Amino acid sequence: MGKRKTPEPRIVVTIDTASGVEPAIAVATALAKAYQRALHVLFIEDTDLLAVAGLPFTREFPRAGGPPRDLSNTLLERQMERLAEQYRNDLERQARAAAVPWSYARVRTSKRLAMGEASTDLLVIGQPATTRAARAARILLLDGKDPAVLRALESVLQAPGYEAADLMVHGEFDAQALNEILAQHPRVKRLLMGGPTLKELLTARAYRPSLVLLSRDADAAELEPCLQLAHCPVIAVAEG
Repeated sequence: MGKRKTPEPRIVVTIDTASGVEPAIAVATALAKAYQRALHVLFIEDTDLLAVAGLPFTREFPRAGGPPRDLSNTLLERQMERLAEQYRNDLERQARAAAVPWSYARVRTSKRLAMGEASTDLLVIGQPATTRAARAARILLLDGKDPAVLRALESVLQAPGYEAADLMVHGEFDAQALNEILAQHPRVKRLLMGGPTLKELLTARAYRPSLVLLSRDADAAELEPCLQLAHCPVIAVAEG
């Protein structure tokens, strides 16, 4: 990810046509309220996707099933227009309910470039969602020695739906700081995930998280799998 400007005091959410928007906006709204910051959602009209749609052999396979259909730039731009309005309405509804200041913008650029240039110390990345049976939320905690990441975790655990989460801790962590946080959340179950690989934690049905929390300056060996494989919001936190 590219060099960032001085972070602005707001929570930024990046979403696109493939994102699971409701979970991403919900957790970002909770963070904005906890941090007393404004919420800014950035809808990315992915230029890489538009380039693929312009190829003559490109086909779209509907999520609900059915035969593939031709996909063109014109059709994709119409879909983006419709989704952009829908996502804006979702943001307005949730932000107003939480009394959180909000803003919304659309930008046509590469998804990866937009995430790298987002000027904030707390970035929520909307990822494609997957349907799961009802169960306790699962948080995958990476970089558990970073105070800024642990502060974000503390705020997440106060958000609706995460009060009794399974906290999967992968890699090194600050045991004392984490114990102090979990003492305030006795219903949260800590699971030390020393055996499975990061790829297994992100994709295997037995582990698949509802939320991933890591440092924004994480090593590529952590960050890349999260961006490529996670089917849930990814919160990337810069050092405070």
